[in-house]
Amino acid sequence: MLPVSCVVWDVDPVLLSFGNKNLYWYGFIFGISLLIGYTLLYWQFNRARLVETYDDTLRFVLLVAYVLAGVIVGAYIGDLIFYRWESFIADPLRTLSFKNGLRGLSSHGAAVGILTAVFLYHLQYKIRYFEILDRLSFSVAVSSAMVRLGNLMNSEIVGRKSKAAWAFCFSSYDEELIPRHPSQIYEFFIGLGVLILLLIVDKKAGKEERPLGLLCGTFLSAYFPLRFFVEFFKEYQVLHQDIPFTMGQLISVPFMVLGPCILIWSLKNRLSAAMPEQ
Repeated sequence: MLPVSCVVWDVDPVLLSFGNKNLYWYGFIFGISLLIGYTLLYWQFNRARLVETYDDTLRFVLLVAYVLAGVIVGAYIGDLIFYRWESFIADPLRTLSFKNGLRGLSSHGAAVGILTAVFLYHLQYKIRYFEILDRLSFSVAVSSAMVRLGNLMNSEIVGRKSKAAWAFCFSSYDEELIPRHPSQIYEFFIGLGVLILLLIVDKKAGKEERPLGLLCGTFLSAYFPLRFFVEFFKEYQVLHQDIPFTMGQLISVPFMVLGPCILIWSLKNRLSAAMPEQ
């Protein structure tokens, strides 16, 4: 039996109530992450002089709309497919309900949604695919970190049982006090660390003179291996604990392979990020 020595976490997931309407911490933090992400993306596009005219600004706003749609749709569908498929088959209407707000959206699904949305935008506006992904990497790193704080406020996606001095007991998740790894906090620092890495790589590589695809490849090569590792501290979801890997680890593998491939392509071709579209 593990000793009950932990930080008792019993935060109400509802931030504010307006009559019968609730504002959840998850939704609030998600919104803040989108604002920060927008600011970082604008910084990148402004530095490249891609928002100087009205038409440029309009295209930028449309890119934000594409990405936002990709994040929400991808995260929701990813969560449905990877983590709630059996529940959906058993009771589709209840599974699709938003009665309890946004909860546990899939980051891997969001990644697929972003890649798809940016590709569609690239086809329409002929801006280089990797140029958009490079400039978007900073925003994605921030959002990846912030959304885990939302998971923490919801007491969801908890860690495995732990004897660590910093273990948390999630009173709304377990019927009794069970010390667990605060894996949401681990993942927050992963996102923050990857953001710092991107800023360093961007500066060292010459900012607008950096090789095309460098930042996107760096993000995938750093974030998803770390996500794979932290899954060893997270409670099993969907897959049984007799299986050596979690669902999160299995669906991280394609991104772990894609990242180095993009880096190799980027460093081999060394196309300037500042090179205008032909």
